[in-house]
Amino acid sequence: MCRTAKVDTVRSLGADHVIDYTREDIRAAGRRYDVILDTGQTLTTLICSENTPDLLALTKLTESGQVRPVIDRTYPLSQTPAAIQYMRDGHAQGKVVMSL
Repeated sequence: MCRTAKVDTVRSLGADHVIDYTREDIRAAGRRYDVILDTGQTLTTLICSENTPDLLALTKLTESGQVRPVIDRTYPLSQTPAAIQYMRDGHAQGKVVMSL
């Protein structure tokens, strides 16, 4: 997918402002941001601590349609290696979900 299509996809998901870091320097505009999401393809482990106010805020955003999950594919748990390979190959255009 070309960069323009990716930027358009991110905008369609409700982003207020999208920066293509290959074309713009995030520091050049002098803007301040509440959240910056890097949607690179690197698989990492994320450890977070959930709290009720944050989960309620996320629920409200999701229910209002301001935040929409994008699910690319769903795999049965028995096909986990195939799902990981699909992501590693760079094919995923959203979340890859494992079903039980």
